[in-house]
Formats: sequence, structure tokens, C-alpha cells
Amino acid sequence: MADGLFSLPRVEAAAALAFLIFVVTALPGSRKAPYIYIFCCAGLLAFGWLQGEDGWAWAIEAGARGALIASLFAVMALLSAVAEYSRLIARCGDVIVHQPPGRRYIVLSAGGHLISLLLSIGAMSLLGELVHRALTTHQDQGTPEEVERRRLIRRRRMIIAVQRGFATISVWSPLSVSFAVVMASLPQTDTTVFILSGFSLAMMTLLWGWALDRLTSPRPRPGSSLGQAKEGRWRDFLPLLGLVAAIFVMAFGLAELFDATIIVGVIASIPFLALAWLMRQARANTHIPLDCQDDPEHERSYTISTLRRYLAYLLPSQRSEIGVSGNTAALGILLAFAIPGDWLVGTVEILPRPLTIAAAIWAVILMGQLGLNPIITTTLIGTALAETTLPGASTLPSALALSSGWCMAVASSPFTAGVLVAARYGNVGPWVIGHRWNLLFCLTAATGLGLIVGGMEVIINGTGV
Repeated sequence: MADGLFSLPRVEAAAALAFLIFVVTALPGSRKAPYIYIFCCAGLLAFGWLQGEDGWAWAIEAGARGALIASLFAVMALLSAVAEYSRLIARCGDVIVHQPPGRRYIVLSAGGHLISLLLSIGAMSLLGELVHRALTTHQDQGTPEEVERRRLIRRRRMIIAVQRGFATISVWSPLSVSFAVVMASLPQTDTTVFILSGFSLAMMTLLWGWALDRLTSPRPRPGSSLGQAKEGRWRDFLPLLGLVAAIFVMAFGLAELFDATIIVGVIASIPFLALAWLMRQARANTHIPLDCQDDPEHERSYTISTLRRYLAYLLPSQRSEIGVSGNTAALGILLAFAIPGDWLVGTVEILPRPLTIAAAIWAVILMGQLGLNPIITTTLIGTALAETTLPGASTLPSALALSSGWCMAVASSPFTAGVLVAARYGNVGPWVIGHRWNLLFCLTAATGLGLIVGGMEVIINGTGV
């Protein structure tokens, strides 16, 4: 962050060293996945040195990228810790879940999208638990077989609505890992235009999901609503929207002030705004009481209790996720160095440019089905697309293609956290979520997104098929 804001000498090397220290000290005792990536990174560095390459340059750039992604995860964990026991978040989640059948899907997907901006994968757990509670307490009418059938249909529709809302933040949100990776791979992309265009694509994707839900689901019967709709509480979303807007404004302001990237501005701004929100909750008593919180060691002060929970429990519990994300980012950089540039360039130049950009969406999706983290796929493809972009041409279509592919991979891959959490609350396997419930959605949405970004390439850069 210091390198991004102040361009200090040797800060990139210091960031790489700090990331290495984190990997060595924080990962012992975690699951196997981080170690696999560590060994792969070490093997690629050894390969570079044996080939006579500048291994130190490889290590510094890869470590700095890993530190960037790990930092984003760490500050988002702080934001999640502050939001976890916020009455505002709880009320918004309650409003989202308790809606009549006619607007339940669109409210769940849009509300899940909004809350995911702040809580990331935590929004899936929050809304998944609320969905489970609403389905459990709802009293339906009819024979036991009919009641069970309607309950299963209702659970499927509500769970996938929340999951798709979470997945679509990957298309555009500056608070997402996808944004950081795409912008780092294609740094010449106009950030503001990307955010606005990506937001439009995300909303179109959500609306398409709603249309599919309406077309493929049976019509609701009388008595199928999950209780009374929370009509008078939509104003509860205004402070939430204000907080998201404040993060964006501060991030953009810092980026402009220090001539830094947006992701650096996001990482720098979130701690200040999270602490301000935390102190506001403590002062106005707008949090869930301490004795009702799942915290074995309460403090008298809600602020101290929350910060201690973040440092002592939440952050250490996420060391595997932070390690995997940082190491996959580093691995993507090392693979881009190790794979011959001619091979990467030749691969993306097989097809005409618009078709190549559309195919990039499918490449990220298909690799996700094989368990390959989108961080790696996006870094490799983004590097190749950046190298083959003509001077003066826009990389916006390429960036949107990569973020769209990431979104569809998050929605469909049984190896992603969003699908795993959705499977837990849907009482089904992750393959059911990704390859049955979301199959038609992902096939049609990915095709449509491919046509859009391919058309943008033709219109913006004048490249033909």
C-alpha cells in the first residue's frame, strides 16, 4: 500500500518479504491447499534461476502481488467483523428474506449483491441462515408431499438468488478480489469506465437470472409467502448504500490524490471507514448486545471486543483463505513469467480478437470446473491479452471478459466458496448447485456476456471478425 500511495523505493521488495513472513508463520496447521501453491511457486522460481532468468525480480513481483491480494482479504475481514453484529445488517437481511413470491427472487439477488459488497462470502452465510430460518418457521398448507415439494422449490429459488447476487459482485466491484487481479493484469484499463460498464453487466446478469426464475419455476399458490413482507423498512438500506458510497468516494479520492490504483485506495480507505462505523455503532448502541454475541471473551467495550475478535479469532481463522489467495496470485505471476511469451501470445492470436475475448470468458469458467483458481487463470489470460493489445487500443472489453468469466466460475464451479456455502444451506452437494441449479443460467449468461464484450471490442477498437 505504501508503494502504491507514495512510490517509496524498495517498498515492493518489503511487501514481498512481509508476505513471505506471513506464509512461513501463519500457515502451519492449516489445510493442504496453501502448501501445494507454495511448492509450485518455489518450483517455478527454481526453474527461472536454472534458465538464467532474473529470479529475484520474479520473486519480488510475485510476492508483491500476493501481498496485495492478502491485504485486500485482511481489510475485508475487518469490515466483516464490524458488520457481523450490526443491527442494520440484520434488519436489511430480514427485509430481504421476507418478501412475497412475486418479488422474492429479485429482492434476494439484489439484496445479496449489496450486502456482499461489504461482507463478501459472509453475506452468503448471513442470508443463507436467514433463508433457513424462514423456511423452517413457515407454515404451509396441503398434504405433506405437497408441502415438502413446495419447500424444496422455495429453498432452491432463494438459495440460488442469494448466490447469484454474491457472484455478480465479481464483475465490477472494487471491493472484490477479481477487480484487484483484473486491474493488475490490465493496468491500462480505465477504472471508472470499467466499474460503470461492469455494474451495467452485473445488473443485466441479475435481471436475466430473475427472468429465468420466472420462466422455469412454477407459479406460487395461496399461502406460499414467507410471512408478512417488510414494507416499511426499505429506508434501512440507505445507511448501507451510504457506507458503500463512502468507501468508493474515499478510495477514488486517495487514488487521485496519490496517483495510485483504485485497489490501493480501497485497501487504504476500508480500515478508516470500518473503524468509524464501529465507533458509531458503539456510541449509538446500534449493535447486537454483547451477551447475545457468539464471543466467549466479552469486553466491556463493544469497540474493543470487536477489534479483539478480529485480531484474535477472525483473522487467524481465515489464514488458509488469505494464504491460498495470496499464493495463487503469486503463482499466476510466476506462471506468466515461466511460460514462453511467444506461446501465450500465439494462443490468444489463434482466433480473431473479438472471438478471443469472448472465449476468455469460457476459459475462466472451464478451468474453474477443474478446480483451477480464477486468480491464476485470469492472471495468465490477462497477461496474454495485455501483450497482444495494439498501441492506443482499449483493454476495457478484455477486462470485462475476465471479470465476467470470474463471475460465472464463482456461480458454477463446485470448488468455489460461494457454491460450497450455498450447498450447505441448500442441503445438496456443490455439484448440484453449480451443474444443475445454475447450469442453464451460466450457459445462457456466459453466452450473452461473450456476445456483449465481443461486440464492444468491435465497436471500441474497430477489430473485425
